[in-house]
Amino acid sequence: MARFEKGKSGNPSGRPKQTAEELDLINACKSKAAKALDKLEALMDSENEGIALKASLAIIERAYGKPRQEIDMTANQPPEPQKIVITYIDPKDGKEKPLGC
Repeated sequence: MARFEKGKSGNPSGRPKQTAEELDLINACKSKAAKALDKLEALMDSENEGIALKASLAIIERAYGKPRQEIDMTANQPPEPQKIVITYIDPKDGKEKPLGC
């Protein structure tokens, strides 16, 4: 994988400007946000607990962001090597012996 030179951006021209259509869509969605919030608030009082929970989470996540998921990197460590001993029964004396390598 190629690395960028120190002090140089991987995207020197920056983020592309939003088109007029994108800006119109964003503004249209923002104009409906208050109505959507009212709907979510109403759904929070639903008899169906699943719907009430989802509506509550939607409001909390938009207010505070989704909770971070921390990853325990120690859980992905390879297991300690195990010693495997293979034995065989010696036909001469009938005793179990390790197979030598």
